[in-house]
Amino acid sequence: MKLLGAEAIRGGIEKHWLHTGDDGKDRITIETIVDVQPLLKRNAAELSLATESYKGDMHKVASIPVIVIEQMCTLHKIPFGELMSSKTDRAKRIWNDLLNGRDFRAFRTKPGVVKV
Repeated sequence: MKLLGAEAIRGGIEKHWLHTGDDGKDRITIETIVDVQPLLKRNAAELSLATESYKGDMHKVASIPVIVIEQMCTLHKIPFGELMSSKTDRAKRIWNDLLNGRDFRAFRTKPGVVKV
């Protein structure tokens, strides 16, 4: 593999690699590396200070890295705009998983269950 270039993006690094595939043809692979540890530490600190009392409609309940949202779009084959609008059933299911699922609880900044 040969590194073609690297650039800073969205709090991380994107690297472009040139390599040869199994068929002998050249391929370009994009590798995105984001250190989410500072975000996870902030989330844990906010969660430890939070209460379950909510008043009004707008509350910060999570901080989710953009790279995770992009990966969810790729994984579920959903356009970014559709996911962000939260209007379709599949977008709501993905947000429910991101905000209430066990695998993503480190992104939470408030306890409780979020209704999407």
